[in-house]
Amino acid sequence: MGKSSKVRTDPRADVPHEYRPANWLIIKPHRPANTETGVSHRDILYAVVGRVLSAWELLETLLAWEFQRLIGTDRIAALRALGSIASSKARISAIGAAADVQLSGDELVRHKRCMEDVNLLTGVRNMVAHGMVYWLDGERWTSDDTRAETSGPYALGPPHYNTSKFRDGSFYLFSVPQIDEILSEIHKMQARVGAIQFKEYRRYHRVSFRLS
Repeated sequence: MGKSSKVRTDPRADVPHEYRPANWLIIKPHRPANTETGVSHRDILYAVVGRVLSAWELLETLLAWEFQRLIGTDRIAALRALGSIASSKARISAIGAAADVQLSGDELVRHKRCMEDVNLLTGVRNMVAHGMVYWLDGERWTSDDTRAETSGPYALGPPHYNTSKFRDGSFYLFSVPQIDEILSEIHKMQARVGAIQFKEYRRYHRVSFRLS
């Protein structure tokens, strides 16, 4: 008889359903489907982008506290060391290296999956952080210039220098609902990273962006 192998449970099995990643985040291309419409007022779009970026910084703060926890210190030097790492993915890698030493078994497996999900989220967050606003000029989406009055509607897409996003199937175009979906995933991840530290899911208050 062959050796029996232990079947590990799904690393997300202990994650409450409301905090599990949306399918679009897990499955390629790891982003919401493109919008078919824009918004009438450009300032609404700029505002929802700001909300995503602020929520992301709270997530980064929680990750920094997780790094402190893993290395067993509350000294600010740990935060400064992590903050000196330029990219989000590299900082997450540093947290994973600390977890490899401090954790084991299913706890480590679940921690790794959580960090993998954060890494997925960094990609779509970058689409927002490094996106630019376009307006629909007839049938053509044209980059917005806030020095000029344009009629809209408006949506968020990649900058022209990011040539990889202009290949077939790579171009993205987000309006408020898509950006709000990304914001929701960031709030879910805040709760998941917080649960690792506090051993409970603390609900992060979230209000959807209102168009009116």
